[in-house]
Amino acid sequence: MDNQPVSDYEFASIRAAAGLLTRYEAEQILNCSVTNNVPSLKVLLAELGTKHGTTTGVLLLRARDKEGRNAVHYAAIGHCVKILEYLLDHGHFPNQPALRVALFHTTTTGNGENTAHYAIRQHCPPSFFDAIISAGTSAILEIPTADGFSPLHCAAIEDAAELITHMVATYDLDPCHAFTARTDDTNNGNNIDKAHLCVPVEGDTPLHLAARYNSAAAFEALDKLGVNVFTVLNSEGEAAIDVAAKANATAVIAYLDQPPPMAKDVDVDDDAPLSEIESVVETEEDILRMYACERKEDVPNGIWKAWREDQKKWRRKHCQKVWDWDD
Repeated sequence: MDNQPVSDYEFASIRAAAGLLTRYEAEQILNCSVTNNVPSLKVLLAELGTKHGTTTGVLLLRARDKEGRNAVHYAAIGHCVKILEYLLDHGHFPNQPALRVALFHTTTTGNGENTAHYAIRQHCPPSFFDAIISAGTSAILEIPTADGFSPLHCAAIEDAAELITHMVATYDLDPCHAFTARTDDTNNGNNIDKAHLCVPVEGDTPLHLAARYNSAAAFEALDKLGVNVFTVLNSEGEAAIDVAAKANATAVIAYLDQPPPMAKDVDVDDDAPLSEIESVVETEEDILRMYACERKEDVPNGIWKAWREDQKKWRRKHCQKVWDWDD
């Protein structure tokens, strides 16, 4: 548990608690958590602690639904800040520091999502997410789901743009972290949504996943973080733009279809001659600036080919698209 030494007392406590709670008692704890009802949860845990002769922390660890979700997962569902603050209290785990960490590392039985993954799925605010990381330690960010998804992958799939930007800035996570399918016993191969048009493949970055799941806000956030839409490839040689086209990700395609920034500021009116606008893009350096690229290799090959074959025709087509003019 993240280098947290586990004492004999902690082992004994958790073993003794096996089968401790009835289903109804567990449901009561979880219901208080999802409704942000701290007073009722305090009373309930005190009563159950006396009844079963154990700490409130052990009760919280044992209170799980059939999907393996605990009180922290349920707090994430309702974005219940007060409940989360209450669950963070060290007093629930006297002489049981490792069990406290375990509460936040508890994973669901199906997708293997710990409380950090689950908070992302529920679009919790960054402050809620940070509180979970603080309690579960930053190592929780390194643990993938049963399907092999990292926290950034989950955020891309769920279109959680704010959390993507926050995780990269605050925890220095790699926005190009590649997806690797889990092959151990924790993944039975049935967790990934195979009904989706494009199943994730090896090497998919968060940007690829945002394209697959049509997560336009996440795609834009990753694009602005500098992940190259054209040159970062997965194991099948696909760039994110290829994945978007293959998946018919309409929202992502609409974002990509926005006019790129022009190389120069041009003051034109509706009566300006087209030749004046054509001069805006007249050199290779203008192309690089237009696509915010430093190297020619970073510009899509199709752009170079069209520009080199017929520069005037390309400029005419591009400029008309930018200003939405009729020929």
